[in-house]
Amino acid sequence: MCRFTAYSGKKSYFLDEVLINPSNSLLNQSLHPKESRHHINADGFGVSWFNDKHNKIGSYKSFRPAWNDPNFYNIIHMIETNAFLAHIRAATRGDVSYHNAHPFIYKNWSFVHNGDIEHFNSIKKEVINILDDSLYLHIKGSTDSEHLFMLIMHYHFIEKIKIPLAIKKAIDTVIKLQKEINREATALVNITMIDGNDLYATKFTNGMIDPNSLYYCHKKKEQGLFISSEPLQFDDDNWVSVGNQQMIHFKPKTNKLTMTKINI
Repeated sequence: MCRFTAYSGKKSYFLDEVLINPSNSLLNQSLHPKESRHHINADGFGVSWFNDKHNKIGSYKSFRPAWNDPNFYNIIHMIETNAFLAHIRAATRGDVSYHNAHPFIYKNWSFVHNGDIEHFNSIKKEVINILDDSLYLHIKGSTDSEHLFMLIMHYHFIEKIKIPLAIKKAIDTVIKLQKEINREATALVNITMIDGNDLYATKFTNGMIDPNSLYYCHKKKEQGLFISSEPLQFDDDNWVSVGNQQMIHFKPKTNKLTMTKINI
């Protein structure tokens, strides 16, 4: 499966400090993942970051492997930010293309997914039928990930549901649609989404399948939280494995980290 790393906090980092320099950086995980179902993640990559001064999201995506894109190395050491998402892809749904690379962005939200929604092509039309036209027209790729993100955005912006409940409702909707096709269908939904302030992450499975790995590291003095598919440092015992069926919410302004059970 894919790998991703995210951060939100008061302290700013240059992206290469997190995505390249650590012993188990996301770049290293693209070639040598330790806890992945795939042995290599070469089907594209992307990073989005927030700029406090302009209140805007920047992004860079490519269908190339992360290690084979010279522009990535040229710009990453120039970008300093206090909130970002980065993702390396091992494709399960959708072809290898720019539009299927993560992160996906809508308004002030940026989103990544590591997982797979079984039978997605059979339920895709039902998902699309739920979406407001503005959200459907925003979709550029063919992945289950982007459609799940738009479903969350629909529940949040159109139905005015708060983000944590919108996430749960979107997952619940997908599971119910799956069961109409096959009651034994599986879903792996490790996601992270940020808006420059709040960070939300889930580790969720449905059906007879082991969850994908997910860890967090709360830097309390810096008022920051890292989320990653694997710990970025092998010798850092501050990394904690997220329990299955859990949602994380982190708010840097208050340095508050909360976890809730996803009951579906």
